[in-house]
Formats: sequence, structure tokens, C-alpha cells
Amino acid sequence: MNKKRRKWTPEENQVSEMKKIALLERNESKLTIKRQCELISLPKFTV
Repeated sequence: MNKKRRKWTPEENQVSEMKKIALLERNESKLTIKRQCELISLPKFTV
């Protein structure tokens, strides 16, 4: 059974791109939040 992968419609492509971007942005914001927490927890004189 070799079912050919059907071609994506432009709409589907757009949605998957948006999902990718959303994931990236979520990861980014997680990183920056973590970074800010680290900065805050550092002794003040090192900042």
C-alpha cells in the first residue's frame, strides 16, 4: 500500500507555518522568562 502524500493546499501550508512560528515564539518567551528570573536572582552588584 503506497499511498502518495497528498499535496498541501496553500491554506494548510499557512496554518502549519503559523503553528511553527507560534511554537518558536513560545519557546523564545520561555527562554527569556527563564533568563529574567536568573538575572533577578543574581546578586544586585553583578548586574
